[in-house]
Amino acid sequence: MLLVISYPVISEWIYHRDISPGEATHFSEFSGKIRHQTSVRVFEARDGTLFQFRGFGPRAGLLAVPSSTPIYYFDEDGTFAGWVKDPGDMEIPERFQAIGEAEHISIKEAHRRMFGQEKQSHNKADMAIPRKPLEQF
Repeated sequence: MLLVISYPVISEWIYHRDISPGEATHFSEFSGKIRHQTSVRVFEARDGTLFQFRGFGPRAGLLAVPSSTPIYYFDEDGTFAGWVKDPGDMEIPERFQAIGEAEHISIKEAHRRMFGQEKQSHNKADMAIPRKPLEQF
């Protein structure tokens, strides 16, 4: 009986563990959390250009019932900017809202913009710029 009562709580905990970015700081560390979607939303936001990727819903057998899959945000260098666990029930923070029109691009184009040849030619001094702390909502 205790298992029946605690299973929904355990399911929510497992789901949160599955979708949580944990200590990840770069797009390359998100294997298994981001859906292989057909398009990526890219837009100018308060802190610069952001790429918006959708995550996975709960795996089969879990009783976790989010109203929407998580959203992960990355900047132009693929650095993790933050996430929203359940955008269907949570307000999207202002720093992740588009200023003007958003563009929908392919995954291939998003990867090119974040990791393409032009990114490799950046001055190494640019890499030393301190980043703002990551936000989790």
